[in-house]
Amino acid sequence: MRITIVALLLVTACATGYHESNLAGGFSDTQLQDDTFRVYFHGNAFTTAEEMSDYTMLRAAEVALDHGFKFFVVADQAQTTIVGAAGTRGSISIYQVGANHSQTIVCYPDKPQAMALVYDANAVYGSITTKYRIHPKTK
Repeated sequence: MRITIVALLLVTACATGYHESNLAGGFSDTQLQDDTFRVYFHGNAFTTAEEMSDYTMLRAAEVALDHGFKFFVVADQAQTTIVGAAGTRGSISIYQVGANHSQTIVCYPDKPQAMALVYDANAVYGSITTKYRIHPKTK
């Protein structure tokens, strides 16, 4: 019984959901210009690549909408993996501790015509909040 409770607490504590950044991971962002932002999602060993990508896009949509924009373009993105190592004499194991995903986005009040891939912030927001059953804010 004790082992089950401890295991459940460890799994719950290790899971990274969609929330502001803290010791367990989460999102953050930085405004670079009036219409340009750097959006980050910090995951842990239990966060899949798909979740990291989706949560970064969700935060990008939120940032655009929170600043009065309806559309955004991903100008660049990067993903890094954080690894750790442990071992004993003669044996070493390398494992993933976490990962970070970031995007620089440029936001627009109206859909720019000359760009190939423009995201509708409301559509991205609705799609990802539905996929992960995240209770949407009023936008």
